Formats: sequence, structure tokens, C-alpha cells
Amino acid sequence: MNDPKLESIVCNLFSIIPQFHRKLIRMDELLATQDIAPSHLKIMFLLDACGELTVSEIGEKLYISRPNVTPLIDKLVKGGMVERIRDVSDKRIFNIKPTMKGKEFIVSQKDMLAKNLKSRLSLMSDDMLDNLESSLTIIKDILAKITH
Repeated sequence: MNDPKLESIVCNLFSIIPQFHRKLIRMDELLATQDIAPSHLKIMFLLDACGELTVSEIGEKLYISRPNVTPLIDKLVKGGMVERIRDVSDKRIFNIKPTMKGKEFIVSQKDMLAKNLKSRLSLMSDDMLDNLESSLTIIKDILAKITH
């Protein structure tokens, strides 16, 4: 594959990522009704997707240094959203796990996001929706191949 094509792909990816959050997810709308910071929400969604994780794993996956993750986790623990569970194989390590309150919060946020997305997507034509669906499937498949 030639260099200009790769350059174009990289440029398009860089432009899509911020738009995805700004135009599709709309974190500002999601957070307006909650007393939770974006970084806390990212941790909650990550735990929902991955299950129990250590503080280090959370930091690695969200590109946040371990010292910066700890106070975020502390606030989520204080709010009853997550709990620390001592690792059975290494007593020095704590796993972070959503509580029932945290799980209910995640479900409500996902429902709100899905409702919002469906509302905006419903304004598109059937052809555009078909194109979007097939494009997202292709992107998901490509990302699965390049991340392994």
C-alpha cells in the first residue's frame, strides 16, 4: 500500500475520534444530569466492558498514570459505585469491581446514550443507515485484526 493512502487513513482516523465523542456520544449531555466527571464515567464503562480490573490495568487501558487513577477510584468507592476486592493470589493487589449501584448506573447511562443515539440516527435515510451499519462492521473487524 502506498504512503499517501496510509497518510489519508491516519488523518481520517485522527479526525473521526474527536467527532465520535463530540457528535455521537455527547458526554456533555450525558454528564449534565449526573454528578460525575468524564474520567469517572470512562472507568465505569471500562469496568462494565472488562469486568474486575486492577488499578494498574485501568490506568493502562485508559492511558492514565497509576497515581492519577487512585484518587478517581477513591471517589467512586466513596460514592458507592465500585468496591476494592483484595486479590486472592497477591494480597498486595486490589481489584476494582462495580457495585450493584454502579451496575445500575451503567445500565441507566447506556440506556440514555442509546436513546439519544437512536433519536439522532432516526433522522438519517435508510440508505445512509445501511451504509453506516456496514461501515461500522468493517471498522470493527479491522480494529479487531490490528489490535491483536
